[in-house]
Amino acid sequence: MKKILFAAAALLVCICASAQSAADLAASLERLANLRDCNSSYPKSIGVAEIDNYTSTVYRLSNAVIETGDDLHALTAKVQGGEKVDAKTVLSLTASIADEGLEAADLVKAGEGAVAKEKALVEAAKNVKNPLQKAKAAADAAKATNAIAYTLKAAPIVVEESAAQGKMVKELSDAIKAKK
Repeated sequence: MKKILFAAAALLVCICASAQSAADLAASLERLANLRDCNSSYPKSIGVAEIDNYTSTVYRLSNAVIETGDDLHALTAKVQGGEKVDAKTVLSLTASIADEGLEAADLVKAGEGAVAKEKALVEAAKNVKNPLQKAKAAADAAKATNAIAYTLKAAPIVVEESAAQGKMVKELSDAIKAKK
């Protein structure tokens, strides 16, 4: 709750300082809230390596993007509030965002195998004749579909927010340089 209130306060400071940045910051806060919402429904392991690896990667990366976003918003509020910010902090944040951006760019390709596996499980469940095996196959297919649904919601937000954070950190760096 404190983080949400701090983020809201940071947004208000930024709105006063820059109208263009305010829209970007508001959109970022909304994406971060959407990621938190997605992560609240993170599916448990389903026992299929391709799907489990992909969902855990999306989850891990979305948490990293959320943490970086919170840090970025806090730094932006400090800079626009007139506080001095250590260049090492900005460089560290820049490196984190760059790493996350590279990983986010690979999500689409990494997800192709997981989605193909989920489709194969759904199709296989349709073709099972034994009623007991069919029920288990259908349950496994439903778990896989739920896991993929999570990634289909979270991954695009991760990619979009990661790109936006890259732009925001550049603007933050420019603002810090301008104040020196």
